[in-house]
Amino acid sequence: MHTRAPHRRRAASGEIHELKEELRSLDRPKKKDAVKKVIAAMTVGKDVSMLFPDVVNCMQTDDLELKKLVYLYLINYAKTQPDLAIMAVNTFVKVRAAAAAPPGPAAVPAACGSRELSQRAALGRGLGLAGRQGV
Repeated sequence: MHTRAPHRRRAASGEIHELKEELRSLDRPKKKDAVKKVIAAMTVGKDVSMLFPDVVNCMQTDDLELKKLVYLYLINYAKTQPDLAIMAVNTFVKVRAAAAAPPGPAAVPAACGSRELSQRAALGRGLGLAGRQGV
């Protein structure tokens, strides 16, 4: 049984391999360009869910633009693959806990009991986007 949405087509394996290498790069601009390519592929309907762990690892950065790109990717796949999104939230919480950041206004949806808003808020907190404009 397929877990991906039926309207998505799988990206070519050579393209996926190249993106994985770029996502794992230590060169920040190269990594950011790779995430942009993943987002572009995703927006034209290609299934790039197999890159989930590699994209999630890209959030361990001080680069706000890169964090926002990761957030876009995760919000897209949180709808179709909520189990993967929950794993990502746990990763984000650990990273933010290491930075000792206060919870901020993104905690409000969680207190209200909205599952989707709580997931988005948790992703935003984990990415360090809580309380910032443009998210």
